[in-house]
Amino acid sequence: MDKGFFSVAVWSTPSKVSFITLTFDKIIKETKISPIPPNSPGPFSLADENLLKELFLESGFKGVTIKEIDMILTLDSADSFTRFAYETAEPVETALSNQTPERKLQILRAITE
Repeated sequence: MDKGFFSVAVWSTPSKVSFITLTFDKIIKETKISPIPPNSPGPFSLADENLLKELFLESGFKGVTIKEIDMILTLDSADSFTRFAYETAEPVETALSNQTPERKLQILRAITE
């Protein structure tokens, strides 16, 4: 069998991805929704390196190695940050989906502030 490589990028733990956690903390405060339970589907569902490695091994991969790489996100404004968080973090969009358009705009402004 030919040998190959497979690469995947996943979010780290919530404490290391502040743009999502800060945004969602503000949404929880503004909407009074419950926090996302640990181990729920979402951006952090593969943050546990042991779980990620086990999933690859169970899928038949061999020689699985995990390398953590820091990424710096640079945006040109607070508005750009809010748009990026809203468009890339599915739980953010879902949490705001039940809000009226006016209330959603107020919450997005609160995130920007």
